[in-house]
Amino acid sequence: MMKRKRLYFMILAFVFIFSLAACGKGQEVSLTPALTPTAEPTQAAILTPTSEPTQSPTLTPASGPTQTLTATPAPEPTQTPALTPTPEPTQAAALTPTPELTQAAALTPTSEPTQALTATPAPEPTQALTTTPAPEPTQALTATPAPTSEPTQLPTPTPALEQETKILVAYFSATGNTGNIAALLGDILTADLYEIQPEIPYTAADLDYHTDCRANREQNDPQARPAISGAVENLAQYDTIFIGYPIWHGQAPKIISTFLESGSFSGKTLIPFCTSGSSPIGSSARNLHALAPDAVWKDGRRIASNASRSTLEDWIRELELSQKEDTMKLTIGDTVLTASLADNSSTAALKELLAKAPVTIDMQDYASMEKVGPVGTPLPRNDEQLTTGPGDIILYQGSSLVIYYDKNSWSLTPIGKIDGITQAQLKELLGDGNVTVTFSLD
Repeated sequence: MMKRKRLYFMILAFVFIFSLAACGKGQEVSLTPALTPTAEPTQAAILTPTSEPTQSPTLTPASGPTQTLTATPAPEPTQTPALTPTPEPTQAAALTPTPELTQAAALTPTSEPTQALTATPAPEPTQALTTTPAPEPTQALTATPAPTSEPTQLPTPTPALEQETKILVAYFSATGNTGNIAALLGDILTADLYEIQPEIPYTAADLDYHTDCRANREQNDPQARPAISGAVENLAQYDTIFIGYPIWHGQAPKIISTFLESGSFSGKTLIPFCTSGSSPIGSSARNLHALAPDAVWKDGRRIASNASRSTLEDWIRELELSQKEDTMKLTIGDTVLTASLADNSSTAALKELLAKAPVTIDMQDYASMEKVGPVGTPLPRNDEQLTTGPGDIILYQGSSLVIYYDKNSWSLTPIGKIDGITQAQLKELLGDGNVTVTFSLD
């Protein structure tokens, strides 16, 4: 009897316990919102908050009680698979209990903008600037430079001789070639033209070099002087004279000799030029010096009959024709020489002295290389190491002028150089003993 009672109570207790269990399960289901399981429970775990925020949310997987995982807060935040949702948007996130969260994660839908921004990050503005850089204004300026109007881009002007002297271009032209060059020179120099015309004009037969023609006979006769028709009007007004001629058998025609011997060229600058098909000026210019020994001769130039204006302009620049105030005259006996002056305070002082009156110096020979004599007035020194040559004029120790006819190396002050004279001509002019030289500006 007692055994039956005990069995009865045990059955009742079991039923009671089972009922309690059934009631607890029903209560748990009523507290949990209805969840729609996915086909693959391992790929989508849903975060379900409980009624009390302090309780840990329950992860309810799909079918099978053995798959139910309850997330409990771990001591370390990194081990907590479920986060308690809070009002802060950064704490509301659905976590998927899978090995790799990035491969399968069900996010609880929310309207908070922070999740949308996280899912689709906006491009950084620096990337857009890098992709489409704004053009620099300096590039546009470089691509289209503004035009300039610099004077150097204009045509080179004709060289003008800024001097007080007048220039004459005298020429003899049998066939017209030399006349064409002379006319071009006259235009460039703004010079007067004078054609040397023979009294008896040359005919074609006179110029037939393959026969015993008139031109050949004159060239072979050292004494031949063909007469000139007319003369230069007021030759004294010209300080620089260009003398042009054709080459006949390597020399200037004899009518040029007539021209040089018919006038006074003392102290004038003479510049010969010739025209020819191929022959150089050669000795033709040097052989004219003896016909006007008192003139200042500059080196001559052969010019092609078809020479351009620019060619003649270049030659004129090379001549460096001195202005009248940059020269000094030396009178030795009846011979007048012209010297180009150096640019220093010594020559400036000498010019001031000569502007008052010419200075005559009795010069003595020294060491078979120079003539030297006292100025009479001390001049400033500008000594420099020099190697002199024939025609150099030097100030020695600020008190003496020296004319060199040979080489010397010493510390000296340069004064100038005699133009258009050879060493032999200078030695002959100065002689062996003392010589009297008058220095002047006129």
